[in-house]
Amino acid sequence: MAADTAPKRRRTYRGESLPQRRARRRETFLRAGKAVFGDRGVQAATLRGICREAGLTERYFYESFDNPLDLFATVYDRELDRLREVLARALADAPRDTEALTRRVITAYYAQLRDDPRLTRILIIEVYGTVRDMQRLYRRGIQDFADMIRDLIAARIEPDTDDRLDPDLIATCLVGAAIHLATRWYLSDYAEPLETIVANCMAVVTGVGRGGAAPLGAAADD
Repeated sequence: MAADTAPKRRRTYRGESLPQRRARRRETFLRAGKAVFGDRGVQAATLRGICREAGLTERYFYESFDNPLDLFATVYDRELDRLREVLARALADAPRDTEALTRRVITAYYAQLRDDPRLTRILIIEVYGTVRDMQRLYRRGIQDFADMIRDLIAARIEPDTDDRLDPDLIATCLVGAAIHLATRWYLSDYAEPLETIVANCMAVVTGVGRGGAAPLGAAADD
């Protein structure tokens, strides 16, 4: 009897293939991870609690993740990408005037943090509670944002004032200030209005010129 060479059909369940079911379960765990890490924190998160939130068993958890910290890193990356998309849209839609552009991006940043407290807790608080892949998470969460404003800083530093001024370091200082302000705002349950937070962050950013760098909002010399 000749061997049956016809390709085997993939088994489906309720119209879904196995890869589709796995992808759906992975997405369910990502949403559950955001809820658990964003509400309770990394230290309080347990595999049992994550599975309970997802409504799935541990067996399905291990299809996609090694442990809760692996899930946290994946959730962190995804939430950071979401925030970066928000800032990228703000940059694309902003006017060319430097100060107006900066204000638009800062407003978009803090508005997103206010509107999604779980994202805020994961990105600016809980990341420091895990040692897994910390260098990579730090670089994505801090250094990459500093890179976004480095060119603005570099264009404003007067070359003959202080050769110790470094656009990378100044940008990192500004990002650190913005994150600490966001942390205080989050811990106060967003007590101050968004406009107040933006105005105070802008005061820091435009004050970079004191001590050598011209304010971001100042017109460049011809």
